[in-house]
Amino acid sequence: MLLDGTIAAVSTPKGIGGIAVIRISGEDTPRILKKVFRPLKGDVASCPVRFAVYGDIIDENGHRIDSGLLVKFAYGKSFSGEEMAEISCHGGVMVTALVLKRVLSAGARHAEPGEFSRRAFVNGKQNLAEAEAVADLLEAKSESAVILLSNQKDGKLSKEIQEIATRLLVLTASLYAYIDYPDEDLQDVDDDTLVQKVRDEISRIQEILSTYRGGRAVTAGVPAVIAGTPNSGKSSLFNYLVGEEKAIVTEVAGTTRDLLEYTVKMGRVLLTLTDTAGLHKSDDLVEKIGIAKAEEKVFSSETQLILALFDSSRRFEKNELELMEKLRTAPGKVMPILTKTDQPCLADTEELKRRFCSYEMISVITGDGIQALKNKIEALYLSSDIRLEDGGLLVNARQFSCLEKTRDLLLDVVHTVLSGGKELSGILLEQAIATLQETDGRQVGEQIVQNIFSRFCVGK
Repeated sequence: MLLDGTIAAVSTPKGIGGIAVIRISGEDTPRILKKVFRPLKGDVASCPVRFAVYGDIIDENGHRIDSGLLVKFAYGKSFSGEEMAEISCHGGVMVTALVLKRVLSAGARHAEPGEFSRRAFVNGKQNLAEAEAVADLLEAKSESAVILLSNQKDGKLSKEIQEIATRLLVLTASLYAYIDYPDEDLQDVDDDTLVQKVRDEISRIQEILSTYRGGRAVTAGVPAVIAGTPNSGKSSLFNYLVGEEKAIVTEVAGTTRDLLEYTVKMGRVLLTLTDTAGLHKSDDLVEKIGIAKAEEKVFSSETQLILALFDSSRRFEKNELELMEKLRTAPGKVMPILTKTDQPCLADTEELKRRFCSYEMISVITGDGIQALKNKIEALYLSSDIRLEDGGLLVNARQFSCLEKTRDLLLDVVHTVLSGGKELSGILLEQAIATLQETDGRQVGEQIVQNIFSRFCVGK
């Protein structure tokens, strides 16, 4: 990505709307504005920054293309850190295209995806972690995700990580100072103190890492599957949670033959929920294909949660008992659920409890037990005392990997010191600090940066 020249792009979504915003950034912004915007009073140069000024958007002959608003932003005080402006015009497709075309003909070039945010990063207006939070915010699927990510983009988690890096820098400097200048009157960093301080930072990093599971559950969703034998209520529960008739429900066993996937809210967390065919033995060729797909999904290492449904209105049969036993080998967390509790219970609940210790009871007819089920699923990933407004949950896989590597390097430091290699521990501390600083871009490769900003739309 080239970061030279003055760039422009439409920052609002494509289509017809009340207004469209054309964003311009770069050192030639003032010169371009003089060519394309004519204020109702005065000239562009006299327009105050951060004030909306009404006027005409004009072509190369001075003829009006549209009327709109201009907001200027000063160098160093804009989103990108450069001379910047935003022109708001009427939100028609053709009008927007003509205004952008005029800005480009006046000297700007079309921005690449994420280039405005990339310039903000390069100019120190945001770090990489904050930029990633913005990218995730644009893709948020729930109100809870918006709350979490909007607070993360303010850099709260980055500040916590940087505080760890600062303490490690101080510790490393003290260690090197004593090693390099033994004749000076410097206080020794004894082995016990060094190990304890490093262990303290390991504990802090581990605390951050422990939030990743919950952070991903809020933002990306937990891969989950509804499993059970035919007519156990799988599609009925799927439709209830989705809120509409996505899956066909009949009294005929084996109605569902393909996988259906939908994202549903379970309190503050999301489930990427898949409805599957009933698990049983079948001679029907088409049904056998659906059952094979279902088994592959249920026992996949990527599936983290299995909602195992059993019909409470009938006694457990052989295939259901076999399914219970087989589910105990599944990689994902199994949550047994007795369905159809609006009918008399004939199922052996003690048998279910013996195999799984606990189970939930629901009825999609009356709604009984549904809220308790949602609460229990949320509690698997988020404790009740976690405030999303604090923005303290780790959600980014790249940052998680950096923190894991940092923790492992610090564990190597502890091992090295305890093994009598204190002089070598400084090198490991330096590596740990560099890895930790990759989380917000202080130490990160160009390819990673390019990949992050390519996720943004053109006008961001």
